[in-house]
Amino acid sequence: MKIADRIVRALLSFTVIIVAFFTDIVHWIYDLPTEILNQQDNGLTEDSFSLYEIYTQFIDGFNLNLKEMFANGGENEALLLLVPFAKCFAVFFILTLVIALVSGIISIVTSKKSPSFICGGLGIVSLIGMMVSFNKMVAPILSGQVTLGGLFNIPMLGAIVNIQTINLSSAWVFMLMLFIGLILWSLSYLLTSEKNETKAR
Repeated sequence: MKIADRIVRALLSFTVIIVAFFTDIVHWIYDLPTEILNQQDNGLTEDSFSLYEIYTQFIDGFNLNLKEMFANGGENEALLLLVPFAKCFAVFFILTLVIALVSGIISIVTSKKSPSFICGGLGIVSLIGMMVSFNKMVAPILSGQVTLGGLFNIPMLGAIVNIQTINLSSAWVFMLMLFIGLILWSLSYLLTSEKNETKAR
């Protein structure tokens, strides 16, 4: 039973890392002119992207230099507004992955439940930090202060695409559920072990 417990806790922890990269993390709704879509609706379109897709389709596709972007935003004034909160988001994201990794390793090397319980709580706090940072980061875009045209230095793009909504998608929810599952699983074993010790006495 102890082996099964370790396996479950390790799977819950390591799955957080997999979900973070390969499950949709950003969902956005944007407005396109009906002439472009060739349809009679209001032109609203929605998409969701995982971090892997964001990297392959946007960062790698547009040859963006992330090091330069995060260092000073380059000479792009629109990007300068987003960089501080983007850095905060990146810190909380990396922290979440580190917590999940540590929790997974602890689950493998020891049968103690309290470290996994603590890691689950820390993971939830880190995820909340991620959401707050993300919402602050996209606020200038949603308010119209920053446009896609300004971000990519393509003025025409800002006139064509009007972003209505940007929020964290299913990856954030799944990671939250996995950390909650880790807490509940660890807590159930802690309570069970206490009952067993009481009966043994």
